[in-house]
Parts: sequence; structure tokens; C-alpha cells
Amino acid sequence: MMMTPLQSDFGADMLAAVFPITLFRKASSRLMNHKLILREYRTVFLSKKVYFPISKAHELVTEIGGEIIEVPEDFFPIKPRKVLSLRQLEKKYGIPFPKSINIIGDIALLNYIPDPAYMNKIGQVIMSNYGVRAVFLKTMEIQDPYRIASWRRIAGYGDTFTVHYENGCMFALDVTRTFFNPRMGGERLRVISQVKSNEKVVDMFTGVGTFAIPMAKKCAYTHAIDINPAAIEFAEINMKLNNVPENKLILHNMDAMNAPKELGSFADRIIMNYPERSLKFLHAAISTLKPHGGIIHLYLFSRDKTRNAIIDTAKEKIVKNISHLVKAIKFLNIMASKEVAPRKFLVIIDLLVIKR
Repeated sequence: MMMTPLQSDFGADMLAAVFPITLFRKASSRLMNHKLILREYRTVFLSKKVYFPISKAHELVTEIGGEIIEVPEDFFPIKPRKVLSLRQLEKKYGIPFPKSINIIGDIALLNYIPDPAYMNKIGQVIMSNYGVRAVFLKTMEIQDPYRIASWRRIAGYGDTFTVHYENGCMFALDVTRTFFNPRMGGERLRVISQVKSNEKVVDMFTGVGTFAIPMAKKCAYTHAIDINPAAIEFAEINMKLNNVPENKLILHNMDAMNAPKELGSFADRIIMNYPERSLKFLHAAISTLKPHGGIIHLYLFSRDKTRNAIIDTAKEKIVKNISHLVKAIKFLNIMASKEVAPRKFLVIIDLLVIKR
């Protein structure tokens, strides 16, 4: 058995079966079938590997492609029997907690802390309450063009790599290297459910593949684009994690502005999840649609006094931007979703475009 560096400080009291992340599904299924996984503990993800808490050493681990190591007793988070809300935690401990939290795989992400004096305490409480490996606090907002934020660990151990489960798929990601919004899961499912089996889809800002991979399982094929090479790297991993054939999902590490030149005009449906700048890419999206046109799922930020005014403003911006390129535009769906800042909303648009 190989010893981990953690043992030099803590000693070792448990066994872990370690696998490359691409073997996650296979290893999980086989280990569970042999009743080797200690189910009261949470699986851990670190540096593109998965660590399973196991009850005993077994030759099955090496047969699958993993190894057995010894880890400290507190390496694996204990699954909580009861999870309190942030408001309940605030009342219990008498200190101000954040108003929201994102749990992604085995880590927790906080956008802010009301009082930095309680940062360490809040980190420890959240880690225990939610049964996560580590808690991270955002230290810098998302930056162009990769839309990556910076994070500081305030509790727990390890890096920002993890695996997120959504819409029947698993997504390996690292929030310091790729853009990811866990709060869009419901919206992604809404769009994915509209895709038909014979469609050809382009995801212009794919990230780690949260739209593209489930779509590739349904439609004829999908092209997924991202300018960030790390995003494409994780999308490749996630294709293997979710058994997506290479002929069903084609990845492109490039600027989405180049989509018409590189891909041609063939798409039935296009995803444009880049709210900060999606309008700037709208002409490229239209050029990538089939000659007769197709559907665009567009996301943008808009400011105004009311939701109705925000929707009207968004419509005006779109019509002004593309009226010279199209014969007809139909808004199949448009809504001001969530407020991301005072009077600033995410606008969700399903757009049917008939090309000239």
C-alpha cells in the first residue's frame, strides 16, 4: 500500500481506493456491487482522481485500474444526518452567515462572508453541516475572456477540483480553471429537453460541457466550442465519464466568432450561454445556422426598473442587432429570470430565426 503525504501529520486509520477520474463510474459500480464502499462517508475528488472509502483491501481495486492507499481518519467527510439551512446556522451560532451557498461535488463555494472576523468559524461550520471536504471563498470576480474567478480555501483541505452531478451526467471541473454556474441546472434541463434526435447543435460557450454532453446523448451530433483550453480539457474528460462517443460530440478550442468559418452553416439549434457578451456573437451564431434558419437559446444581462421593461429592452437590443441579417424573428420564450445585482437580471430567450 502507498502512504499519502497527509499521513506524516495525522497518521493513517482508513483505506481509500484511488482511481483516475475517468474510471469513476466503472469503479463506483464495481465497488458497490462488492459492498466495499463505506456508505456513511462521502467520496472525495482531488487533482483529477476519485477516492472511495473502502472497508478492506481487495484485488478488485487493482483489476479495475486503481490502487489502495492509507489515509487519515478525517480524510473522508461524514455524510450529515441532518442539514441546517444558512438561516438556521445563523440562529444556532449567533453569527452572520452568507445568504447563499453553492455545493458542488465535495466542496462548498461562498461568494462573500458578511463579517471576515468569523471567516474561519463559518468555514468549519459549513464544512461539517454539509459534509464537504473543503470550503472556498471567492476573492476575485469572473474575468474575461475565460470567465474564471479566484478562490481562497477557508476550511478543509485540497484543491478546487471536484465532480458535479446534474441531469443524469457527471461533470469533472475545477472552478479556478473553468467557468461553471451550478444554479443553471434547471435551465439546462429545460433546453436539453427540447432537443430532437435528428438535430445538429452548436454550443458556442460550452465550458465543461454541461449543455453539450447531455445533448450529444440525444441528438444527431453536437459541436462544442470554448476559447479556454482548460474547459475543453475537462469537456474531454466528461465525454469519457459519460460514455459519449467522439462522433457524437466534437470539441473546438477556439473563439466562437470563428464558428461560421470553421464549421459552416449547418446547425438546427445554438446555445449562447455568455450573458456578458452574447449579443456580440449573435451574428456569428446566425451564420452558423442552417440556410433556412433555426433556434437560438440566448442569455444576456439587462438592467431596467421592472421585469417588463427589462424584457422590452432585451427584445429591442436583439432586433436592432440582427434585423439586417434575418427575414423574420420570433420570440418563442423570453423571461427575466434572476436578479444578479440591483435591477440587473439574467434574461433567458428562445429565439426562432428565419434567415434571408
